[in-house]
Amino acid sequence: MNKSNKSSLAALLAACLVGIATLSTAAEREPVMVSAYYGSGSVIFFYGAEAVWTPGCECEWLTRYNLDPRFAVNVAYWKGHDQPPEHRSLWDVGGHAMLRSAFFKDRAVSPFVEIGTGVQLLSETRINASRYLGTHYQFGSRIGGGIAFGSPRRYELLAFLEHVSNASLGSGPNDGATYVAVQFRVGLD
Repeated sequence: MNKSNKSSLAALLAACLVGIATLSTAAEREPVMVSAYYGSGSVIFFYGAEAVWTPGCECEWLTRYNLDPRFAVNVAYWKGHDQPPEHRSLWDVGGHAMLRSAFFKDRAVSPFVEIGTGVQLLSETRINASRYLGTHYQFGSRIGGGIAFGSPRRYELLAFLEHVSNASLGSGPNDGATYVAVQFRVGLD
């Protein structure tokens, strides 16, 4: 894939994310959820905070497949296990568009699965002695599952797997990072 095609692909992905964000707000929205997460992988510890909300769209084509759209924004601190003085840590700010499938929505405890993709901006392009991320701009792909509970399903506990990479859009190394995390979310009233 040449550089102009990669730029076009990135622009198309950004346009899709913006388009999803502008969906109709006619449906009743769930409360915004705030969360904290901890993860580990690729010889890195991940500490993050995230806000998650539903856009409130009435999307018949998603409802037909028991899917609900969600959006998330996060800030995370990455701390390397290897600690060379110049590449100990970095900051990550990003956002995800996600689809969720929940089961037993009318019960007090509701299991769910989520899948999402998004964009992230890193403060550094290298962490640890030998992990090169290539560019400050990255993509994040996530899949996870958990349970919603409380009244009315105000709390969520989940585990997710995320891969962060620049999709070879930049020149040079693209080691990326993959990690597993646990997350606890609380709905704001």
